[in-house]
Amino acid sequence: MKKISLLLFLLTGAFLLGQAKETLSPDQTLWFTSPAENWSQQALHIGNGYMGASFYGGIKRECFDIAEKTFWTGGPHSSPDYNNAIVTGGKDKIKEIRKLIIEKKYAEADSLCRKHMVGDYSHYGYFSMVGNLYIDFPDNNQPVKEYVRGLDLSTSRGFVEYTQNDIHFKREYFCSYPDKILALHFTADKNNKINFNLSQSLIYPSDKIEKTKDGLTFIGTIKGNGLNYCIRIKILQKGGIINISNQEIEVKEANQATILYTVDTEYKQVYPSYKGENPQNTTLDIIKKATAKGYEKIKYTHISDYQSLYNRVKLTLTGDKASELLSTDSRIRQLQEGFTDDSSLKTLWFNLSRYLIISASRPGTLPSTLQGVWNTFEKAPWNGNFQSNINLQEMYWSCGPTRLNECEEAYIDWIVNLVKPGRITAQEYYGTQGWVSHSTGNIWGHTAPGDDILWGLYPCGAAWHCRHLWEHFSFTYDMDYLKKEAYPVMKEAAIFWLENLTPYEKYLIVTPSVSAEHGIELKDGKPIEFSSVNGEETDKKVFTVPAYQDIEMVYDLFSNVIDAANILNIDKEFKEKISIAKDKLYPLKKGKYGQLQEWIIDADNPRDHHRHIAHLYAMFPGNMISYTHTPEWANTVKKSLEMRNFGKLGNRWPHTGGNWSAAWRMAIWARLHDGNTAIRIFNQLIKESGYENMMSNQSGNMQVDATMATAGLFAEMLLQSHDGFIDLLPALPTEWPEGKISGLAARNGYLIDIEWTNGNLTKAQIGIPSNMDKPIIKVQGVSIQDDDARITFTNID
Repeated sequence: MKKISLLLFLLTGAFLLGQAKETLSPDQTLWFTSPAENWSQQALHIGNGYMGASFYGGIKRECFDIAEKTFWTGGPHSSPDYNNAIVTGGKDKIKEIRKLIIEKKYAEADSLCRKHMVGDYSHYGYFSMVGNLYIDFPDNNQPVKEYVRGLDLSTSRGFVEYTQNDIHFKREYFCSYPDKILALHFTADKNNKINFNLSQSLIYPSDKIEKTKDGLTFIGTIKGNGLNYCIRIKILQKGGIINISNQEIEVKEANQATILYTVDTEYKQVYPSYKGENPQNTTLDIIKKATAKGYEKIKYTHISDYQSLYNRVKLTLTGDKASELLSTDSRIRQLQEGFTDDSSLKTLWFNLSRYLIISASRPGTLPSTLQGVWNTFEKAPWNGNFQSNINLQEMYWSCGPTRLNECEEAYIDWIVNLVKPGRITAQEYYGTQGWVSHSTGNIWGHTAPGDDILWGLYPCGAAWHCRHLWEHFSFTYDMDYLKKEAYPVMKEAAIFWLENLTPYEKYLIVTPSVSAEHGIELKDGKPIEFSSVNGEETDKKVFTVPAYQDIEMVYDLFSNVIDAANILNIDKEFKEKISIAKDKLYPLKKGKYGQLQEWIIDADNPRDHHRHIAHLYAMFPGNMISYTHTPEWANTVKKSLEMRNFGKLGNRWPHTGGNWSAAWRMAIWARLHDGNTAIRIFNQLIKESGYENMMSNQSGNMQVDATMATAGLFAEMLLQSHDGFIDLLPALPTEWPEGKISGLAARNGYLIDIEWTNGNLTKAQIGIPSNMDKPIIKVQGVSIQDDDARITFTNID
């Protein structure tokens, strides 16, 4: 008990005096010298997986954009006719559609698919913010000095501090996962100087407001579906008084004050009702427990919980010392102007990536949306989809290598919840067993196709989700998880494809499907040689041409199911069926330019720079194509990347350089052992689409996918383990001549520390789990001698 008390004092004691200023670390702190004005580009974000808050740091008014992941419209309670977006009749037309495709009558197949292979989005719903929380401070025209607004990634805390009238004010903000609460703490270095008015505006106005002597409760429902919500606000203060009137809270002349804020709905991720406990009960329990703990213990618990994840991996890059003294926005402007020597800025991105994952995705919560757990809109861009043709998956690429396996549980639980509705989708659209999902997802178990075949006819969503089930096992080697959770879901997804693969030219193909959001432009009924239209146009294009994206994803699913069955020593007969089908999948083709073909017909052209590169799935995140084992196919992938080009390409291809697209290209260049191209793409992404808050733009909106993927992308440049061996520094860029990283994970549970100087490995330590053999090691793609003095091995208990 004495030890805990001492730790609490060390963490909070100096701060309680109101005098401790934040340490501004070049690779752990985002910091700025003025308030934010724009949510996408400047606001800073805190979160606990359940809820998120974006803050601006204003002097006269602080604003928090509050979001909670279950604030969704639509769903089963939005209509008595709700049927999970199913449009009946697809199974009656599926044979005719497939016949047309086999006969190469793609336009006719497209037309039938537009009628029968689409979903009804009438009650799909969208992700809404909760509202805005405002903290208004008394008018004071005195100048402000030493202003700093920031985010400490090492402790997961936002902060604002400044001096006014010779008083140093400090604010501290965080969202606690253990206590499920937003905590806002206000101090000054003189007594009786904390004064503010608290108010909020809600997207869905409350039906009832309850007042206590030190707090407010807001009770209401979400538009259209009647989902009940409850918000509770509690003030803890030392000194001063509290007044509550007209839905506002006034704090006057306090020495310090804490705002505790919690919000919940009755949503529960259980198909088909998706309803759980009354949020009035859950929020009351949260507030009571938090009040009893007090601010200092809430903060201590929050930091301890967060650091148990964040501190597992540490990256250090040697860079320009002068740049490290600059504010974050100044450093980003330098990078955008071409200065790439500020290497610790890349470390800051690596750390921000992991911070965002921890903040947006925790056990018991829902997965990250396109904007994480943050939102400033009534209707989030793209509805706040769990977009499943790259974006959702990309957000979780960092979890395995940087050991954030617990953070992936939210995604895994969501996948498991798709199986039951996915069975209905399989029956209604395809007339088969197994489960399937398509390109979009929500919190209501949506698995149906989209309402436009361009992006919605994407039946391999489930197959790609299963890649993450398998990767989670690959990094943790949790046999119980594989047996009870991952394998049954993967097996049932494989059953769907056993029944839905279509014979074609002595092989098996996937049809109907659309290569992600991409079609083939025709002239006189034939594919054009060179693209001549805006990349977003769909006229004069056909879409249901069989694509390699699907063949590669099914190959990947079958391979992982076979490996899982072997590890578990089960399902011998089923495994044989899968193996036979896998061997009959339509073989990859090399096109006339030396590229990996996107479709089974050679329709790629070097002036098509589309943002999606779904046909390169075989190289990343899959490993059907390997730099080491299939170098000839790796070269076709490289040619395809070169044809798609880099970054934004004017008005004709406006989205090619967007954040998630650039991140996927980076990953594949890293798999091609070309770290210089990978980091060049990252630098170009920041130049073209980067924001000063270190987030980035996609089609005019802030999205978190590339930023959340950054740690995994950098890890892929420093360590690869997908080919049956551990490769150290396989794609080390020249930009990083010196550095070290500790705590990285390789598949099968190996833990790796690496150091390098002058671009060469100096030493590495490999931790070997008790159930694993000594691994094969390569350095920058080259096999090493058994007695290589740079490599040491240790045992992991």
